[in-house]
Amino acid sequence: MSGKGRPALFRVDTGSGLIGTSFGVLVFLLLLGFTVQFMFHLHARSVVRSELYGAASDAAAYADERECPIAAARLEEDLSARLGAMGELAAIEATCTSNSLHARVRVDPPSAIPSFFGDIGFLGVIDRTVEIRLEELH
Repeated sequence: MSGKGRPALFRVDTGSGLIGTSFGVLVFLLLLGFTVQFMFHLHARSVVRSELYGAASDAAAYADERECPIAAARLEEDLSARLGAMGELAAIEATCTSNSLHARVRVDPPSAIPSFFGDIGFLGVIDRTVEIRLEELH
């Protein structure tokens, strides 16, 4: 018998927390997955920007107008190596103008959530462009 004089078999609140608890755990896991994906994306974005600028600076530091096409090819190879596994799938374009080196990279960031959830708009492809002036001795 329960404290109110009714048998435990007829208590109305038995098992009533199962649905609410299950829903709460599901929402928590979805938010946790989104947060982890967001952090992966921010880290990948930071790495891509940093390595793109570093590779472009290195290539432009040792090139002049005549060597710019060689520097652009070197930049593409260097950036692909610096990005590691992301660099293998990255679309890297490097072009030269008369006094600067332009580089653009497009890469899909790593994902922590299954692909069948689809791409979340602002967590999609990372697209970065940088322009570095060529060094000249005076």
